[in-house]
Amino acid sequence: FSELGYRVRNGYYGDPSPSTVVYAEHSGSQGHYTGVLNYRAGQNRHTLQLGAERDEVENLENIYSYENEETGRNYVNYLGTREVGTRTENSFSLL
Repeated sequence: FSELGYRVRNGYYGDPSPSTVVYAEHSGSQGHYTGVLNYRAGQNRHTLQLGAERDEVENLENIYSYENEETGRNYVNYLGTREVGTRTENSFSLL
């Protein structure tokens, strides 16, 4: 038995509209593998289970300013992003 999986995720904190701010954005990926091996040695039966997982996340803070038009309309002007944190986690198991 073997299982292999991968997923990608993206998200944000804030309200994505022209007049409100998205303060931060994040993206990441996660992959995993699980394998089970059954074997016999003489009259004994053995089971070996192997697992591995990797999880990565990146957080970006948006740099912005509020702009006002002559008509009175306000909007958010995004100037760029700044990396505020990354995390990578690896885990392994053998049973």
